[in-house]
Amino acid sequence: AMMELLGEDMVRVNRSGGTTSAKLAVINRLAKAMNGPADELEAAADRFAERMEAGTAALRAFLEWAGATPRAEWPEGAEELLKDFAEAPGDVQSAAVEYQQVLALIDMFAASSRQLRGPVRRVAASLRTIFR
Repeated sequence: AMMELLGEDMVRVNRSGGTTSAKLAVINRLAKAMNGPADELEAAADRFAERMEAGTAALRAFLEWAGATPRAEWPEGAEELLKDFAEAPGDVQSAAVEYQQVLALIDMFAASSRQLRGPVRRVAASLRTIFR
C-alpha cells in the first residue's frame, strides 16, 4: 500500500511539473519506507542462507555416500535423486541469467538517488546472500 501511495505521489508531482525538491521529497519518503523491509529481508536472507548451508552439507554427505557405496546397495530412489541433481544445472543456469538481470536493474535503481542507494543496496545484498 505504501509503495502505491508513493507511486501516486511521484505521478502527481511529475504531471504537475513539480520541482526537483518535490520529486526528491517523494524519493526520500520511498527510501525511508524501504528501510524496514530491507532490514527484514536482510535478516530473512541470513536465516535462509544458514539453513541452505545445512542442506548443502547433507547433499555433500549423500554424494560422498553414493560415491563410496556400490550401486547394488543403494536404497530405492537414490538413483532417481542423483538424476534429478544432474539435471538441475540447466535450470539453475537459466535462473542465474535472470538473476543477473534483476541485480542490474536494482543497481540502476540504486544509482538513481543517493537516498535510495542504502536501502536498495541492502536489498541487493540480501538477494546475493540468498542465491550464493
